[in-house]
This record gives sequence, structure tokens and C-alpha cells, in this order.
Amino acid sequence: MPFGLANAPPTFFRMMNFIFNPYTIVFVLVYLDDILVFSKNKKDHAKHLRLVLNKLREYQFYAKFSKCEFWLDEVLYLGHIISAKGISVNPEKVSAIVNWEPPQNVKQLRSFLGLASYCRRFVENFSRIAKPLSNLLQKHVKYSWTPECDLAFKTLKEQLITAPVLTPPDESKPYEVFCDASLQGKANVIADALSREAYCNSLILKPFQPDLCEAFRKLNLQIVPQGFIANLQVTPTLEDQIREAQLLDTMVKKVKHGVAKGLPKYKCYRIDDKDTLFFEDRIVVPKGDLRKVIMNEVHNSLLSIHSGSSKMYHDLKQSYWWTRMKREIAQFVNEYDVCRRVKAEHQRPAGLLQPLAIPEWKFDHIEMDFVTGFPKSKRGNDAIFVVIDKLTKVAHFLPIKEPIMAAQLAELYTSKIVSLHGIPQLISSDRGSIFTSKFWDSFQKAMGTNIRFSTAFHPQTSGHVERLNQILEDMLRACVISFGMKWEDSLPYAEFSYNNSYQASSGKAPFEILYGKK
Repeated sequence: MPFGLANAPPTFFRMMNFIFNPYTIVFVLVYLDDILVFSKNKKDHAKHLRLVLNKLREYQFYAKFSKCEFWLDEVLYLGHIISAKGISVNPEKVSAIVNWEPPQNVKQLRSFLGLASYCRRFVENFSRIAKPLSNLLQKHVKYSWTPECDLAFKTLKEQLITAPVLTPPDESKPYEVFCDASLQGKANVIADALSREAYCNSLILKPFQPDLCEAFRKLNLQIVPQGFIANLQVTPTLEDQIREAQLLDTMVKKVKHGVAKGLPKYKCYRIDDKDTLFFEDRIVVPKGDLRKVIMNEVHNSLLSIHSGSSKMYHDLKQSYWWTRMKREIAQFVNEYDVCRRVKAEHQRPAGLLQPLAIPEWKFDHIEMDFVTGFPKSKRGNDAIFVVIDKLTKVAHFLPIKEPIMAAQLAELYTSKIVSLHGIPQLISSDRGSIFTSKFWDSFQKAMGTNIRFSTAFHPQTSGHVERLNQILEDMLRACVISFGMKWEDSLPYAEFSYNNSYQASSGKAPFEILYGKK
């Protein structure tokens, strides 16, 4: 692209970002034609320089030797001094601010604040100190240089003279973000989701309170009061931890080397633009504590509620991969204390298995039953109305209060089942008094639904719902032990966990069959 065109700089910048995308932030920073290569030691630096220069040659870009500087302990980059100690203020900019005379009008004040704001990250409570000055920039405010303004002007200059060196955080250790919650100023260093307009231009909080509230509402923040300061704990993401672990794993390095050489043995592996190793579309988890962290995160969660080893394996293998994964998951589940305490042993039913007819469509044939004997909840409920679809295996767990009348059950059934899935052709249930009542029979006939009862004293004839009742009881016990929840509060999580978990009979989760995805 020729010089002089308005789109030339952004086009060139986009090209540079594309070229160095695998190395950006890792050991390269690029701004237009300024390329900064940084490393922890000389050995790594030589390797990084070679990679950068080879990338330039690959795309037919060339660096002029007379304009390059190598092996520097500190460098001036984008107006800041960068060294092994961290980032510090450019002395030239500080001297310009220190020698600045008190502004005589709004234009001069705006110029001073613009230059000072460039170094604001080095000044603690910058907005609070500069508030008397920023007030003079408001419309319909008469320019009057008061003693408060003069004090703020001098304080800013003094703070910039003694500005600290900013060091990068150590991501291997937990660190904290301190957010100023006072009304005198505002500060956000890492939380960059706030309004750019508020951050860059105005230092007055009040006009931007609605924007700030809306920005914070979208964030999942936990605020711990401590005076007027809120501490937000920041830790690396799981994917970042896996990526770092891959860099240290000998086996992963061997596989990456094989992938780079194109060996047929490693054709199922791939490396993304962040140098992360994948097996097909699943991220490779190196041997170590991270595997247990992942298994514990998935197993001990309200969204899965201590699923069995087979279900857990099929859920995990959608995103993760490691050798002997199925065996390790089975061992993890078998040794998990909560699972051993809550999951009772169940005997296989006697006799030969009888194949059942498969329904033609979703919720054409459903089974229903009651699980009773629970302590009375705050809402007065002490039982669960269980409904399961024979085809998709989608289940609903509805809390009820015993005794329940047939008319009340019909209303609940209509509002929670029929309204979502339509009217079924067939309902299977036991011979409970409600299901054999005249009202229930008349109600279902009016709806056009047939009723089928299980054989007396043989609950195996309603095998789906009976097995579901056992699973539900195990999940509720696990919720009480692991999360300290009441049984009724656990029902929505138990329902989601069951419907979103792999089922061996269908090879998919119930939600996958019903909605096409989990």
C-alpha cells in the first residue's frame, strides 16, 4: 500500500498483528513498525530474536539494521521506560510537567491535564487529586484558580517526580485488584470493562454512574466490604494453566515436535495459534495435579452433582483428553468420599429383560411416580412428583405437598408438563390411589391420553421411573452433604444435572435428544 493513504497505517498495523499473532504478549509487542522483543534470560532472547526475524523474512518484511537496537537492559517504548524492574515514567515527559507554569485559562489547563493523564497510572488516587482541576473543565463553570486548584496542581507534579516503577503481576501467585469506591474519584486498572469515555476524558463520577452500574451488572463480581475498598481476587484461567503445564511436560514437547515435523504418528494432534496442543478438538491435559482439579471441578459441581464414572467420562471427553483418561476417572469416582456415602448398591432385577416398544415421538409416552418421605420444606412440600419421557429420557422433578388431590395434580401436570411438551398419547404409572381415581381417568380421557398401570407388586414394569427415583435420591443426598442445601432447593440443579448428563441407553444426554444440543 503506498504512502499517504488514510488506510495505510491501520492496514500495516493489522498485517503486523497477523504476522506476530502466535508470539504477541508471549514475547513480542507490536505497534505499527515498532517491534519490542522481551525475554527472561539471554538464552531465550536469542531464540526469540531468531523467531521474530524469521517471521519477517517469511512475509518478506525487512528490518533496517541502523534503526534496530539489540540486547538492551531498558528501552523507551510508546512514551514509557521499560526495563527488567518494570515500567517507569519517561523523564522527558516528567520534566515537561514539572516545568509547567500554572494554567491561565481552560485551554492551558486542558493541555496540562492531557499530558499528566498520560502518566496517570503511576500516580495513586490521580482522579481524586485532580478533581479540583477537572471541575474547571465543566460547562457553565467560571474559570477561577483557587488555592485548592493550586494545591492539586503542585501535588500532581510532586507525585510524578516520585512516581513508582510498575512491575507486572506474577500470574503463578494470587494477586488482588483494588477498586476505589469513594465518590471523590474513581480508579480502574485491570477491570477494563468500564466506560472508555469516563476513563479517558472526565474525572467526575456522577454523570457516569448509570454506565458504571450497567457495566458492573454484567460482571460476575463478588464484593467483600473492607472499609471503602473492595478486593477482587484474580487468578489465571484453567486454559492458561493447562497451556503453562504443557510447556513443562516432556511428553507434550515430544508430541509437538512430531506434529511440527508432520509425522504420521501424530496426525490426530494439532497446535493452535497460542502453541496449545490438542488431540483432535480436545485440549491435551499433561500429567499432574491439573487432571485432579478438572475432575473435581466437574464432579463436585451443582451442574453435575457427583455423576457416575461413565457419565463423567463422556462429559469430560468433549473438551479434554489425556492417556488412560477413562481409567483415571473411574478410580477418582470410586475413591470419592461423598459418592461412597450416598450411592447405595442396587441389585439387578431377577428374570430376563423384556424389550419395550420405542415411542414414535418425544413425550408421546411418559411415566410418572411419587417420591415421598422428605422432611417438610419452608414452602410446606414433603414429596416429589416425578415425570420422565420414555424416548428422550428427559425428566421433571416437581415438589408437592402430601396429601395431594387429583384435581391439584391435574393442574400441576397441565402447567408444568403439558404446557411445555404437549399432550402425551400414553401415561404409565403405578396403581396409586390418585392414578386410579375416577377424576384422573376422566381428565386423561378428556385430554385424549391412554393410561397404563404397572403390575401390582412388580415395580420393574415401570423400570424407567423407578430407576430415576433411585438416581434422584442419590443426587439429593449428595447436595445435602457437599453443598449443605435443602432438598427442595436442590431440585432444579438435580433436574438440570440429570437431563444434561450422558445416558448409556441412548448414547446422548436427554437435552441433546430433545433440543439437539446440551
